[in-house]
Amino acid sequence: MKVRVNKKYAVISVSAGTGCYRHVKVPLNKKLSWFADVILDLFEFDNDHLYAFFMNNRLWDDSDAYYFQPDDCFSRNVEKYKLSEAGITD
Repeated sequence: MKVRVNKKYAVISVSAGTGCYRHVKVPLNKKLSWFADVILDLFEFDNDHLYAFFMNNRLWDDSDAYYFQPDDCFSRNVEKYKLSEAGITD
């Protein structure tokens, strides 16, 4: 995921594989869960799986990860954090 940021918005490039990507301008005050819905809509995916954001690009590295879990068992739940709070800042 590549990011360009100003004080209120970020332009984020999201990839769903080689040659399949979208650029989206998102407000930094939105929750990560909202951003996940945007990504799913951009690629016309169903929201039928759990998901996570690994901010350091290391899969399953909990040191900088945000998870969607219906039972809220993780302290870094995507429904609690804004994009700006997850390290996407200027």
